[in-house]
Amino acid sequence: VAAASVIAKVHRDRMMAELGAASDECTDFAFGANAGYPSPAHRAALEERGPTVHHRLSWAYLDALPRWQHLKKVRFSAEAAALESGGQLGFEF
Repeated sequence: VAAASVIAKVHRDRMMAELGAASDECTDFAFGANAGYPSPAHRAALEERGPTVHHRLSWAYLDALPRWQHLKKVRFSAEAAALESGGQLGFEF
């Protein structure tokens, strides 16, 4: 499992570097240097430009960006979704 995790991280980091090089929209985010993690350059670009379609809008980084917080998506657990739709929790016997 540990090896698979390392392989997945290396693959993701390479994909982020390619995205940063190929997309004019992503140039300011320095994906090649930070693989999408919140480095100072990445945070500055988020503050100025806001998130791109490649950013996960459910992540907490938007909490520190009041200007862009309206874009934040909230994740609901399966239990919360069941309650929202009038479903029940637990098992029936």
